Amino acid sequence: MTKNADRTVIRIYNAADLSRMRNGLIDKGKLVRTPIVVERQLDLIRAAETSAETFLAQFDGIAVEGDSPALEFRPRCQPLTGQEIANPPLFTEMKHHSLLKDLPPRLAAQPSFWTSYQLEMVRRELVDPADLATPISSGQKTGRAVLQKAAMKMDEKLMDQCTRTILRQLGGLPEVRGYVSIFHDCRLSRAWWRGHISQQVAEDLGLNVNDVWTHLRVSNTTWECLQQYTVKRLTVVADRNVRSALVARLMESGIVQDTSKNRRSRTQAFLAEVGTRCAYQALGTLTPHQNLAQFRAIEV
Repeated sequence: MTKNADRTVIRIYNAADLSRMRNGLIDKGKLVRTPIVVERQLDLIRAAETSAETFLAQFDGIAVEGDSPALEFRPRCQPLTGQEIANPPLFTEMKHHSLLKDLPPRLAAQPSFWTSYQLEMVRRELVDPADLATPISSGQKTGRAVLQKAAMKMDEKLMDQCTRTILRQLGGLPEVRGYVSIFHDCRLSRAWWRGHISQQVAEDLGLNVNDVWTHLRVSNTTWECLQQYTVKRLTVVADRNVRSALVARLMESGIVQDTSKNRRSRTQAFLAEVGTRCAYQALGTLTPHQNLAQFRAIEV
């Protein structure tokens, strides 16, 4: 790592080595975990519970693939709490998007960057590694309390849950969820992408960026549907001219007022109809305003 005022070059860990590490910590689809996986999980749990130095040592054997561009990283940032890591409020999302305003999307799409970035935060004492284990729906539970319980009772199921939570927060778990992991599982990555897309929608269609960002947060089922279609079902959604119009149409439909279940079904039906139109229209060649006019003819 090199420093220049408030600019930092972050060492990016090798993606293949990180993937091997993650695969060595999970038994995909197995109800009974092998002894070697249990041992590795216990090592990670105890390291996260002990100290930042001990936790970082878990990654010492992983090669460095390259450096990030010089990114803004203010040394006096406030440390994140476990709750901010597990479920960042709007303020936290905006703060970290601002810190990474120069991050290229091609780099933000790599789980290895988010692992490297958060390990840098651990080094700077901005993240307590124990907080990476804070359950997403934690109530009053802290990551440290869950780690201690898992290690003390040698509860293999809980150990597996803790390990997966740490890996999800620490860049996502693409070995299980695939490419959508960075949009859903890694909360700081999801925050950056929501900010990135919100700014694009606001710029393209003259909307307030905070309104767009709030919509994508409140309607989390809509966010999930958009990313699922972007990655797996309807790749034209990844086109900025199309995506901005899609988000704007969903915003004006008032879909956030509906139940979560209905939001999902309505969004899926809407995207399916957009997919039908893609069969005979090159939506990517239209402007966001032209696409929005097209989408207003589709019921949401």
